[in-house]
Amino acid sequence: MRYAIYTTSENDDWSNIAAKFYGSPFEYPRLLSANPDIPKTETLPAGLKIKIPEILENKERLNLPPWKK
Repeated sequence: MRYAIYTTSENDDWSNIAAKFYGSPFEYPRLLSANPDIPKTETLPAGLKIKIPEILENKERLNLPPWKK
């Protein structure tokens, strides 16, 4: 799996990072599973580097013609 690295800012939390990268705060479990060594706290400290897993396209999307992707 490929990852981007994100450096947290003041007042970041798992759900607002998920919203920033995935468009939904409810995608935070994806971040938690990619970063098992980081505490599951309400607010993350600034300057922390976390892994952001790449979103893989689903099979249905792969079968679309290029102009619909």
